[in-house]
Amino acid sequence: PVLTVRLAGWVADRYDSRRILLAALGAQAVAALALAASTDLLWTYAWALVFEAGFSFSSPVWLALVPRIVGDERVQGLAGAQMLASSLTAPLGAAAGGFLVEAAGTRTPPLAAAAGIGLALAAALAIGTRRSGASASGPGAASAAAGGGLAAIRRDPVLASILAGGIVLVL
Repeated sequence: PVLTVRLAGWVADRYDSRRILLAALGAQAVAALALAASTDLLWTYAWALVFEAGFSFSSPVWLALVPRIVGDERVQGLAGAQMLASSLTAPLGAAAGGFLVEAAGTRTPPLAAAAGIGLALAAALAIGTRRSGASASGPGAASAAAGGGLAAIRRDPVLASILAGGIVLVL
């Protein structure tokens, strides 16, 4: 994700949101199914990279669609709910993955992920709004294109310190 963040944001700003979501989520579904079938370490790494690339490209599109889906007045409430859900589901998901491996084998978690991605694909198809893919042209567009996410982090000491603190917390 760190390596593709700049390109993913650029794509999200310029192309149709539904096409990006369908392509990215489709790639993730294929990668999850391939991970379930993979027995070779090199192919496992390759499919894991495809899976993460799909996540990298779908994430900025979902973020850009949120205000259109829920309305500007409800964005902050949804952001809080998403943070709470992430805080609760991350450890639960890790525990569920361990349980699935122990109970049903190593192929089960990627199959469960593929099923979840199927639900996300259904949601992407059900969304009534789309971003048309108009090129970004605001005052921040040139600086974002010039440096991407890592440059923005280097320019903003608050953002850099939050990221550094998050990395330390995860480690």
